[in-house]
Amino acid sequence: MRNDEYSVIFCQNIKALREKNSISKKKMAEIWGIGLTSLSKIEQNILPPRLKVDIISKLSKHFKIKSYKLFDLLP
Repeated sequence: MRNDEYSVIFCQNIKALREKNSISKKKMAEIWGIGLTSLSKIEQNILPPRLKVDIISKLSKHFKIKSYKLFDLLP
């Protein structure tokens, strides 16, 4: 799989996790520690040039999943 495919999967998983858990975009941005505009872009498959590891760690802890699962297709 190419890196850009992992990016798309990651973005799709972020949106899927948020919707599956009935979390608003505003609350998800707070959990993640990013702005609402940044979250909206990520959910549209537009990743920032550099994604900090601590952001991924926050999400994996909040949703109780392994960090690498965010880059794999979720069931």
